[in-house]
Amino acid sequence: MRYLAAVSLGVLLVPILWFELLYLAFGITGRDASNVYGLASLVAAAVVAIGWPLRGTHRPAQVVRRSCMLGIVSALLLPVVAVTVLMLWLTLPGRPDLGMGGLMLYSLPWVAAAAAVVLTLLFGLGSVWAGRRLQPRAT
Repeated sequence: MRYLAAVSLGVLLVPILWFELLYLAFGITGRDASNVYGLASLVAAAVVAIGWPLRGTHRPAQVVRRSCMLGIVSALLLPVVAVTVLMLWLTLPGRPDLGMGGLMLYSLPWVAAAAAVVLTLLFGLGSVWAGRRLQPRAT
């Protein structure tokens, strides 16, 4: 049951973490990441999103709580990564013109902030629910 909980929430967490890693690489290099880096970052995101909640836990509610806490952290990092990439992009010498993609670069911090609010609320509710499941029941 622990593994099912980890994989279920990992399906939500892996794309968030993978996007952050790939987008940060884009901001640093100024071009799309290589396929090898994309695959390596996908594996790293999956290991963190599924492996860390399972480490040292014995109950499914513990796994859910750890996954939700990781989700809150990764959601709060979304606007930080978006603004960081925008700042890196603005200071990059000789950056290519992205055309309409450049507009996305400027609007992404706002979208990331809105997504962070929604994801933080959802993962927070999941963490509270898991915390209640971990409380001893009064008989």
